[in-house]
Amino acid sequence: MNSEATQGHYLAVLCSRCKDRIPVPRRVAAIYGALKRGQEIADQATMSRAFTLRCKACHGESVYRIDEIQEFKGAPTIRRTKQPRRSDQFRVDAN
Repeated sequence: MNSEATQGHYLAVLCSRCKDRIPVPRRVAAIYGALKRGQEIADQATMSRAFTLRCKACHGESVYRIDEIQEFKGAPTIRRTKQPRRSDQFRVDAN
């Protein structure tokens, strides 16, 4: 569990398609936190301020900017995908 969720809040972006909350990875949260505090980050000139995430609610994938991150109260919703992965559809058993 990441530190943002244990404190009663977490960082997420809103899905560009269905507007559901998508929690951001720890690495992105760390970059966001450093930029918010005004700290210099190593290799800041070459660091991308955009990242790609896939929504588990609508399965849409999109690119989001660091400045699109929002803080939400509570814990992120855990979703389990019921659809098989594409790689599983084409897997051949060794029987």
